[in-house]
Amino acid sequence: MTHVHFPPAREISVMNAVQPAVVQLYCAHGVCGLIGPHDNLKAEKKAIFHLLNLTILNSFITYASCGSKLPHWSLRLLLDRDVTHEAVSASTSNLMTRKTSSS
Repeated sequence: MTHVHFPPAREISVMNAVQPAVVQLYCAHGVCGLIGPHDNLKAEKKAIFHLLNLTILNSFITYASCGSKLPHWSLRLLLDRDVTHEAVSASTSNLMTRKTSSS
């Protein structure tokens, strides 16, 4: 296995901010421009769904500790159905409110 070691680059001061040698090496190889706002959105979406999954799992553990025999997958399906129903009800009521206020 081969490891490439670069000599430490000197730090450059720009507007009172010091750029570390690691960042200089990173940008010197043309990688800085490869990360865009689309990548940030994907990371945010992944983090949100991860937190949602943890919340559902914690809810299941709490629910099961109260003596429920409902399997985890069934609880997920019930939550999905209820959230979807609430979203449809909210969008329908907003649509009805817009129609009555515009008339």
